[in-house]
Amino acid sequence: MYDIRYGKLYEDFIGHNLTYINLSHDQQCFLVGTLSSQLMLFDKINGKLLQTFVDYTNNTYMIENALSNDDQFIYSGSEDGRLICWNLLTAKQICVVEHEIDNRKSVNTLTHHPKEEKLLTAQEGNIYMWRKNDQIEEEEEEKEEIKKSFMNEKIFNSSKFVSAGFE
Repeated sequence: MYDIRYGKLYEDFIGHNLTYINLSHDQQCFLVGTLSSQLMLFDKINGKLLQTFVDYTNNTYMIENALSNDDQFIYSGSEDGRLICWNLLTAKQICVVEHEIDNRKSVNTLTHHPKEEKLLTAQEGNIYMWRKNDQIEEEEEEKEEIKKSFMNEKIFNSSKFVSAGFE
């Protein structure tokens, strides 16, 4: 990172090829995707590794990641066609959503709505909009219910997908 105010370059060696970097909404952390199938959360000030998120596939392509609008959840696409959600504090995988059961193509692009519980993802020519239903009250059923709560609202077929986001 280059600090233009002081003319200083700050660098940190992570050990893996970086694919995507995202800044948390509170501006305190960096979420870094790597080609080692890991997402790593770093403190912006001191560079300390705060959390590591695993159990997804990212070995070849750039896979985007996102933080929820309240910085409680981490989202990422995967090269095996899944959308994955983790709890930021515990790094526990909360849910995995298959885009299409017979379509295992990479989910490279995703973005989280800045104010609402909605996600936009893209998978080889298709754009998907997902929304999360109301909060789950029973903890033991939480994982399955959260998985069910992600509903595919719309599929947009597009022969050319450039980039998308919420405004």
